[in-house]
Amino acid sequence: MNKTAARWCYGITFAACIAMVLFGRLGQITGNELGFTLLCLFILLPVLAAVTGIVLGIQNGRCKWLYPVFAGFCSLLTQAAVFVNPLRAYLEWNTLVLILPSLVPAALGVLAGIAIAAKRRKQSRA
Repeated sequence: MNKTAARWCYGITFAACIAMVLFGRLGQITGNELGFTLLCLFILLPVLAAVTGIVLGIQNGRCKWLYPVFAGFCSLLTQAAVFVNPLRAYLEWNTLVLILPSLVPAALGVLAGIAIAAKRRKQSRA
C-alpha cells in the first residue's frame, strides 16, 4: 500500500475535523447550530469521507478497512467538541448512531475504490 496516500487521507480527515471544531467553537454559530450541523457534519464530512475512501480503496493494503471507523469516530468527536457535551454522553448505545453519517459513505467509498482498482487490473490484463 502506498503509505503516503493513506497518511494523507487519514490526515486530511483529521484536519477537516479540527477545522470544523475550530469553526464551531470560535466562529459565532450561536443560533445557527442546525445549519452548522447540516453543512459540516452531514454534507462536508460525509463527502470528504467518501472521496478519501475511494482513494484508499484503490490502494492495496489492510489499512483501508479501518478508515470508515476512523471517519465515524472523528465525526462523533467533532460533535462532542463543538457542542460541548461530555464525551461519555456520546458513548451510549443510542448516540453511537451519530457515527453513521460518516461511516457509511466512507465504507461505500472504500468499496467503490476496490471496484475501480479491480476494473483497472482487469483492463490491464486484457
